[in-house]
Amino acid sequence: MEFLSAVDQFTQTHVWFSIAVVSLAILWVCVKKYVFKHTYLENYPVPVTAVDIAVIPWAVLCLGGLLYFGLQLTPFPTIISEVKFVIHLLSILLIAWYIARFVEIYIVSRLTRDDVDNYLPGIQRGLLFGIALFIGLTLFLNIMEYSITGLYVSTGAAAALVAIALQRTLGDLFSGIALSMERPFRMGDWIELEDGSQGQVIDINWRATRFRAWDRTTLILPNSELARQKIKNLHGHDHVYAPWYEVKIAGEADPRLVKVLLLEAALRCNTILKSPLPTVRLADASSVPYSYMVWVHIKNYPYMFAVREELFREIHYGLKEAGLKVASDIHEIHTRKAKLIDLAPPDTLLALKTLDLAKLLTEDELRQMASMSQRHSFDADTVLLQEGDVASAFDIIITGVVELSIKTKQGTFKSVDRLKAGQYFGMTSMVTDNPSFLQFKTMTDVTLERVDLKCFRSIIEQRPELSEGLAEIVKQRLESAQQVKTIADKPIAKFTLQDILKRMETILR
Repeated sequence: MEFLSAVDQFTQTHVWFSIAVVSLAILWVCVKKYVFKHTYLENYPVPVTAVDIAVIPWAVLCLGGLLYFGLQLTPFPTIISEVKFVIHLLSILLIAWYIARFVEIYIVSRLTRDDVDNYLPGIQRGLLFGIALFIGLTLFLNIMEYSITGLYVSTGAAAALVAIALQRTLGDLFSGIALSMERPFRMGDWIELEDGSQGQVIDINWRATRFRAWDRTTLILPNSELARQKIKNLHGHDHVYAPWYEVKIAGEADPRLVKVLLLEAALRCNTILKSPLPTVRLADASSVPYSYMVWVHIKNYPYMFAVREELFREIHYGLKEAGLKVASDIHEIHTRKAKLIDLAPPDTLLALKTLDLAKLLTEDELRQMASMSQRHSFDADTVLLQEGDVASAFDIIITGVVELSIKTKQGTFKSVDRLKAGQYFGMTSMVTDNPSFLQFKTMTDVTLERVDLKCFRSIIEQRPELSEGLAEIVKQRLESAQQVKTIADKPIAKFTLQDILKRMETILR
């Protein structure tokens, strides 16, 4: 070939090497575009970027070498220096670009949040690549022995004129930089603005922040305007959200029982977290109807709508079953006598029938126990049975939640269980005359049905054979208590069935 004959052996080797590198770069670009597709590039960004930085900048250099040798055989040898200048500049800028890409991949890989698009905000990405390109340009000018100071001086006046003309745009830029550094919100967070607008942050670029609203429209707000106003961060998918809801009930209903109904409705909701426990409070009794606050915790803010629907649905069912309904604000004057609502708590006999010892008793015996028991109501945070005390009765939970906790070596109480409506406690301590190793404390307002020794005495006197079945139940509850023994490392007395029977005979006589 005429071109190859004009160069020596070394030049021929260099030319063929350059052709191979350029061909490899073209092949790599085609493979990325048509074979790997977009998904592979997202799943393996580090290997792809490593190949890019190893192939593309050097392909540009090799292409420049081919142009250099080709221009020597053309009538335009005077532009060879300009071509070399451009090729070297492009090569260094490409290397700087891919180094910035490596840094971007590292930062994104360190993110622990599920960002909307799994990439850096536009302004942070722009600053990263801008700084990298600026460093690359500075390095190139030093290599080419150009005066950087002279370049700055010559462009300073023009930059000042541009800054004056773009004052608002620069204000947006620096406001975006400040928001990006301070991070009052992150990608994927839900934000509420001063005017009540809500949206999810999807991008922060050099001029504006973009929000995606509930109707899938995009709200674009300049950074300088956003930085001047008060914003409310509702956070994203990995942040617990705790809303409260107002429910209005007629003032004739007993507030204590209304609170129980609202709490049970919240506990039935699968979308509401059970820890922390939902809270119900009488918020306002100064006007009719009364206002109640239901405070719940849910897994995140976007989940709020599903939670609200289920909660109000369960409140509706619970109030309807009790003969109540949500009341509206009353503005008219009534002259007739209002019908009083007789709202009674759950039936004692029905609660007794749900217990495991009910299988030992007849219907008449259960009615006898119900008639001899006493009903008590307690406010939240009331200790019902202290650790180390001996119970003189056992309590059946009619409404509310009771927390079981055990004292640790450090002297603090650790929660081990929660009892709800239909469960009972205190029988083991009462029957065996053994001090309780647990503390029983109300977490909410609680209504109890208290059954004392007199009930058992009167029933067992009529049917002594019940003692053995009752002892079996006590033994099972003692065995289940062994599961919490390791928490406090406290010895728990072990009783055989005969031991329990002997203690029962001693106590019940």
